[in-house]
Amino acid sequence: MLVIVSSDDWHICDKVYDVTTDILLQADICISPKVISKSRFDQLYKEGTSFIHNVGKDAITI
Repeated sequence: MLVIVSSDDWHICDKVYDVTTDILLQADICISPKVISKSRFDQLYKEGTSFIHNVGKDAITI
């Protein structure tokens, strides 16, 4: 799961990992979040990385 956040604040990343860990423990569903800032996402998009290419193919915006 890719989570795009507004900044590189580690507190935000920590909260995302806390929530996904709770889901993992309660529902026995494996979630592996990747948390990046919007600016980093834009940079990777411009570089045309395979990761961002795959995200573009498989993404579901929520």
